[in-house]
Amino acid sequence: MLHLSRKLRELRGERSLLDIEKGTRISRVQIMRFEKAQRVPNPTNLRQLAEFFNTSYDSLRSLYYEDLFQNKDEQRIVLKWAKKHLESGLLEKLESEPTHSPIN
Repeated sequence: MLHLSRKLRELRGERSLLDIEKGTRISRVQIMRFEKAQRVPNPTNLRQLAEFFNTSYDSLRSLYYEDLFQNKDEQRIVLKWAKKHLESGLLEKLESEPTHSPIN
C-alpha cells in the first residue's frame, strides 16, 4: 500500500495524529499503521479520511487499487471475480439501476 500510505502522509502534512483522530474518529494507532502501510483502511475509513482532508474518496480508493494490483495473486483473484460477474450480466444490471449513494 505504498501509493496510499504516501498520499496519507502527504495529506497529513504538519497536522498531528491527534488532530486527525479527533476529526475522523479513527485512532491514532490506526492512522499511523495506514501511513506505514501496515494496515489497509476499509471503505468507511477511506471516506472519513477523504472528508477530513477535503479530497475525493475516489482518488484515495484509486491509490488503494493501484497498490493492490502490484501483487500478482491479488490481480488473479480480482480478475477472476470480475470475469465471473461480467459473464453473469452483473455490470449491465448495475448500469441500468439508479445510483443509490453518491461517490465523491
